[in-house]
Amino acid sequence: MNPTNDLFLFIKSMTPTEKRYFTIYATKHIIGKKNSYLKLYEDLDYYTTLTEEYDEKQFIKKYKSKPYIKNLAVSKNYLFEQLLNALKTAAHENETIEQQVFNLIEEIQIFEKKRLLNLWQKAIEKAKHLAEENENYFLLLKIQKLEHTYLLENKQQTLEKIADSYQQEKEDLLFKLKQQEELEGLNNWFFLQVRMYGRQQLKKHTQIVIEEKITLPILKNYKTGNSLVNDKYYLQIQQYYFYLKGEHEKVNFYVAKIYDLTKDGNGSLYSKIITTSNYLSALLNVNDWEIYVQVLNELKKMMPSNENERGEHFQNVIFYEQLLFLNQGRLVESTSLEKEINEGLKKYHYKVNTARKIAMQINLATSFFLLENWKKCDKYLTEILNEKTNARKDIKLQAKTLQLICYFEQREYTLLDYTLRNVHRSKEFEELKESPLFQLIPLLKKALKRPIDIREICILQTELISTLEKNYGELATWIEARSKKESLADVFFQNLAS
Repeated sequence: MNPTNDLFLFIKSMTPTEKRYFTIYATKHIIGKKNSYLKLYEDLDYYTTLTEEYDEKQFIKKYKSKPYIKNLAVSKNYLFEQLLNALKTAAHENETIEQQVFNLIEEIQIFEKKRLLNLWQKAIEKAKHLAEENENYFLLLKIQKLEHTYLLENKQQTLEKIADSYQQEKEDLLFKLKQQEELEGLNNWFFLQVRMYGRQQLKKHTQIVIEEKITLPILKNYKTGNSLVNDKYYLQIQQYYFYLKGEHEKVNFYVAKIYDLTKDGNGSLYSKIITTSNYLSALLNVNDWEIYVQVLNELKKMMPSNENERGEHFQNVIFYEQLLFLNQGRLVESTSLEKEINEGLKKYHYKVNTARKIAMQINLATSFFLLENWKKCDKYLTEILNEKTNARKDIKLQAKTLQLICYFEQREYTLLDYTLRNVHRSKEFEELKESPLFQLIPLLKKALKRPIDIREICILQTELISTLEKNYGELATWIEARSKKESLADVFFQNLAS
């Protein structure tokens, strides 16, 4: 890794709060040469606002008169260490529950060695309370061992009772830990299926495996109300299961349950961002736009405090704003998000997963498609189809369909012919037979030889009425618009109004 670039990216990633904290920290801890190091920090901080990438030659040219330039490598290394030390100190002042428990475990061990019985016992009680409150059974097992040591050494008169309760408590904790691990594993498995297949029709083998998983005893016999963490895993599994089955009323039911579980201060901000976003998805399915806008505004007001939260916040706010604009026919506003989306995808590339990235791109492509901006539409469709991933096969099929229409509309017949040939040669050709794309292909093939008659488009429209799914709304709009000789946007607005 390049240390120079690392320092630049480190400063660029810092929040205003972290930057203020560092300035205060540096004033206290950097003695003697503080002006030089602080000046380097200030100049680098300003430089991050001018460019996305660090260019050392340009930086030296810009700040050649500054004293730190003579020993720039040494200055940068020292500044990097000070930044890291400052954020570590800040982290201790804003510890997570897990860090607090680990610190208390260290205190327990110190008090044990010093035989400070009262402090020893209090530290155990505090650590146990925090771990229980957050259902961290792994740490509870560790604390239980430390508590057992304390009781054995200081409660000699009740040794038999201690032995019995210790064994029972350990078995209970191991059971809860095992249950939590199993539910987390199943939750992750179902989530991956959703990410891979989206709304696409599942293969028979996958359907069988999903039914086997959902009927496992741990899910079949699960009772909610005893564990917040496990309840959330269980509800999410049910949500993913019914999503894969296409039963969206049940999806909405479970999403609302999860939202209620976490909205009243339960869980981290990161968890709330995800839960609120899932709730928006449920509201979208039932077209409850009044509440949708309220919840979207709640999401926008959330204040991320680190890069992980900022990346999650960005991708969800933008994505659900796109969907709001599209579903309300605000196509120009939807395309106006293009710059923000591209900049965000570049900035948070480490966070935004491929499935969400191509979902944002298909939303942009759809907006440009309905506005008949074929070149812009094709640009994003190409980016989607060039992604080497199994994520969101449904979107890739949708992109392939729209791209054929883009070529047709632009009279790019050579590209259209080439793409049609590739479709027939592809491994997924058999799967295509179940999609509207398969019925569209013969019509586009005719276009290579002669102009298409409007009657042929009307016939295709009739044939596809029963097979056009929600994912192919743009195709339905295109067919209707061309048969009526109207613009896609006008037909789209008419259909939204009705």
